[in-house]
Amino acid sequence: MSILKNMIEISVRSITPIANISKLIEESVRINLIDIEVGIDNIANATLDYMRQFITSNLKRGGSAGNLVQQIGLEEVHMPGTGDAWFGIGDIAQLDKAAPYWHLINYGGHTVASQTGMGIPGSFGGNPPDPSKAGGNGSDRFGPGNFMMFPKFPIEPMNYIENAEAFLHQQLNILIST
Repeated sequence: MSILKNMIEISVRSITPIANISKLIEESVRINLIDIEVGIDNIANATLDYMRQFITSNLKRGGSAGNLVQQIGLEEVHMPGTGDAWFGIGDIAQLDKAAPYWHLINYGGHTVASQTGMGIPGSFGGNPPDPSKAGGNGSDRFGPGNFMMFPKFPIEPMNYIENAEAFLHQQLNILIST
C-alpha cells in the first residue's frame, strides 16, 4: 500500500501544468451559456409564433376576431452570464380576463350551457340553429339573435398548449445537440 501511495505522489509531483484547466473550463462554460441564452431567446419567440399560428390554422369556423391569439404573450426573464434564462407563454390571469374560453378551446369539454341544458339566445348568420349541423358541422359563427340554441355536444380540444410544448422540446433538443 505504501508503494502505491509513493507512486501516486511521485506521479503528481512530476506533472507540470501547461494551462490553467479550471480557467479554460470557466471560459468555455461562459461562452456556451451565452450561446444557450441566445438560443433560448430565439426558441421562446419561435414557440410563441408557433402557438399563435397553430391556433389560427386550426380554427373550426371562420370569422374569428383573433382575440385569443392576441392575448397570448411572451414573458421573458434573462440573467446574462448566469445560465438562468427562462420564459413563459401566456399569462393565465390575463387570459382568464381577456379570453376566458382559452381553457375550453385548448382542453375541450362542455360549456356551462351544455352541462345545464340551458338555452342560449342567438342565431347562426341570422338563422335559427339547424339540428343537422349540430356538433360542429356548420360553418357560421353563433352571434346575436332571438333563436334559442341548446348545446349538447362538447367542444373538441385544439391542444394548442400541448402542440407548442412538443415544438418547444424539439427546438431545445436541437439547441442542445449543436
